[in-house]
Amino acid sequence: MPERRRPHIPAARKLDAVEAADPESGQRVPLFNPRNDDWRVHFAWSADKLRVIPLTATGRATEVRLLLNRPGAINIRRSLLALGETCPPLETLPESE
Repeated sequence: MPERRRPHIPAARKLDAVEAADPESGQRVPLFNPRNDDWRVHFAWSADKLRVIPLTATGRATEVRLLLNRPGAINIRRSLLALGETCPPLETLPESE
């Protein structure tokens, strides 16, 4: 029976994972949890608003594990920008509790 390939979409990449290796240090760190973590602590947008820039070990591990900067995601962001849509301004992101 051939091996099944996992889809290359963030939900399938995360599954039930709560931690992953930081590509910089190799240490296992928690993945970003939007219910508990402040996005602004772990990520920023590139100047062109197309790429998510990880700022912390958690950000780096999440970016790699969830493929946040995969070509398809960048293309969607580019298309949204061309339509005048932007990613949510950071001021509109909820504070972590």
